[in-house]
Amino acid sequence: MNRGGSRVRKEYALLAYFDHETETKLKQFWVKLNELGISDYGVAVKDRRPHVTLADYQAINVEELLVMLNDYFHQQVEVPIHFHSLGAFLGQKMLYIAPTMTKSLLDLHGNFHEQFKSFDRNPNSYYLPQRWVPHCTICGRLNEVTFLQAFEYCQRNIVNFQTRITEVGLVEVYFDDEGNIVKDKLIFSKNLQADKA
Repeated sequence: MNRGGSRVRKEYALLAYFDHETETKLKQFWVKLNELGISDYGVAVKDRRPHVTLADYQAINVEELLVMLNDYFHQQVEVPIHFHSLGAFLGQKMLYIAPTMTKSLLDLHGNFHEQFKSFDRNPNSYYLPQRWVPHCTICGRLNEVTFLQAFEYCQRNIVNFQTRITEVGLVEVYFDDEGNIVKDKLIFSKNLQADKA
């Protein structure tokens, strides 16, 4: 796909979404970061939603994956998730919030990859078991100055919170030549079952 002379690459990602209240608060936080001139990460892509990425894929049989996803997540219950830290990946100018690694979160990820291992064709994926660092990106595309501003602002304005993963979705993700996401499109969504325990 070409976009104004530059080539756009398409990939896929399986995302875990939060309850409506948490999603709304995080989106408001993204808007505030943009208004302050710190980061446009949360508003740069139309309809971007806060999430934790569970898997990513490149060349796959999408129709087969969609059928399997629908069957697999049919009985999946919501997963509680507790965010308690702010972090950054080495060499990248972005910030994320990270959850405590609980058994239920690890099982959600690990059991999924065990069932869908035939789709895990990229040995360098950051989302494979033993490589996965669960996180929700708060801001990206930062420079030296805005990175420090973002860190200070996040430290002052984000507190520990608990929420639930209530939905999973498969999105088509479009990247520009520099690796920036320019568009994403939800092609599958499944609400998880409320935990009756």
